[in-house]
Amino acid sequence: SALYYFKKAEQAFQSTVDISSVYIDIGKVYELKKEYPIAQRYHQQAYDSAVAMDSKLYEAKALKNLAGIFLLTGNNKKALQYYLKAEQLAKDMNSTSELRDIYQGLAVNYSKLSDYAKAYKYQNLLLAVKDTIYNKEIDIKLSNYEFNFEIEKKQGQITLLEKENAIEEINIKQQRFAKNAFLAGFGLILI
Repeated sequence: SALYYFKKAEQAFQSTVDISSVYIDIGKVYELKKEYPIAQRYHQQAYDSAVAMDSKLYEAKALKNLAGIFLLTGNNKKALQYYLKAEQLAKDMNSTSELRDIYQGLAVNYSKLSDYAKAYKYQNLLLAVKDTIYNKEIDIKLSNYEFNFEIEKKQGQITLLEKENAIEEINIKQQRFAKNAFLAGFGLILI
């Protein structure tokens, strides 16, 4: 059923930069179905569309997915070629999430090619990128906690001010009542 909706999305996103994303998703579905030639064709379409629309992010994603298909089908040299092109694009954009997937693929690919020194190098790069992503996520969570704390603090101050205003209004009403009672009593004494 995913293919049905992706085909509808393909029609809807035709001639937009996001068509590459649709092609990538369709390719992933065929990859899951182990229909690798069809998956490769859709990832190639995604890459071609991304190049035509000058979308470096989708170019990197499509290249990464093409490399993944070649890795799955045992064409490790071709996979390496695509991973390295994707790595360069991802580095140029400083896209840590793409670099994480690319480094993982490169580590596996070099391992399959028995180049363990480079596999180790990319495994270390993968760990460094994962740490960077983790640190960014922690920073975002801490910022959100700090923001929520400040909102709660401000809300507490607002509530306190509202209570102080209510008390002040009660005091003003009591003073008016006392003043009016005094004037009424004084008026009765005069009468």
